[in-house]
Amino acid sequence: MVADDLNQLQLPVPQGVIAIRTGRKADFCTDLCQRLLLNGAASQVLLERIEAADVTPDLQTEVTAFRMEKRDICPRAKIENVETDLDLASDVQADKIAALAPTAATPMLLQIASGNCLVQEKVLLGTADTVITSVRLSYKNATNRQGFAIFFGNLILADRM
Repeated sequence: MVADDLNQLQLPVPQGVIAIRTGRKADFCTDLCQRLLLNGAASQVLLERIEAADVTPDLQTEVTAFRMEKRDICPRAKIENVETDLDLASDVQADKIAALAPTAATPMLLQIASGNCLVQEKVLLGTADTVITSVRLSYKNATNRQGFAIFFGNLILADRM
């Protein structure tokens, strides 16, 4: 928390188009993106990469959008840490799918396989009903503090949403 932080969120949060502004790459559907789409909390998820939390959203910025759509043939989907060109008959690929169980990738891949495609496109940030900003605030490396936590690379990590 910092001075002048205000909770101006109106509840319930509107469902529909949700934009996520983050310090992470925004060219693939993250686990949160997949969960929002799969559980129906969002009809479309917009992703924008930003450098700092204090940057005011520019509603004219072009961002990457993901949505689900029924199609006969699905386009190649960009899902976090997953290749969607899977050969389901392969034992190696079956092991790869099984390893994904804790994430939303497995149900997303099943939806895509059934023809409910993950579609990626470019839209304006201003089309969002709700905009969420989440970035990493600080990162300290413990190796510069002699005698304290020398075996751990990360000493302090903080996120702000």
